Amino acid sequence: MADVSTFGLMLGSSVIAAALTQGITAIKDRFSKRETANFSALYLAMTFEGYGRECSNILSESEMSLASEGNAGKHHGFLPEFPEVPATVDWKSLGIEITSKALALPVLVATTNVSIRTTWDVTEEDIALTELHEAAADIGLQSFALAREVREKRSIPALVLNEKWNAFTHLTEKHREFTTLRENSKAQHARMWDGLEVA
Repeated sequence: MADVSTFGLMLGSSVIAAALTQGITAIKDRFSKRETANFSALYLAMTFEGYGRECSNILSESEMSLASEGNAGKHHGFLPEFPEVPATVDWKSLGIEITSKALALPVLVATTNVSIRTTWDVTEEDIALTELHEAAADIGLQSFALAREVREKRSIPALVLNEKWNAFTHLTEKHREFTTLRENSKAQHARMWDGLEVA
């Protein structure tokens, strides 16, 4: 009877030990997956933020070059290429919505550059540069917005840099400026057509 009891205790201890081992392994796996997801999100967020800064840089340099007739700044004809994202990124942890936006952004950059190239080929320089500048402001802001979504999804604090040049603020101001110019241009054309119809 003692042997049976001892066997039962040994069996019970083995089951408990196995359950504990399995539980610890599951916890480790969960923490490992969470760490991988967080690092993936951080990498993506900083990639998008970096691209937003690149858009701000080319916009600033291009406008400076145009204003100085090439004596300052730098001439740019197209948006910067979007950096390649590693295949190891944990997309599932980010969800369908963010993943869709993240994968669509490089496509948007590429198709926008095709449009800008066509404009360079068939119209005047100032029209092509206007398209480039507006696209840089718009897509740069989209990059920053997507970076914010990624950080919020994984509860990663916003990156605070002691920057003399704030790319996000610059893009926001330029986007507002370009929007106002477009609206004023449309209103001017509308008034012109109204005048022609009256005449």
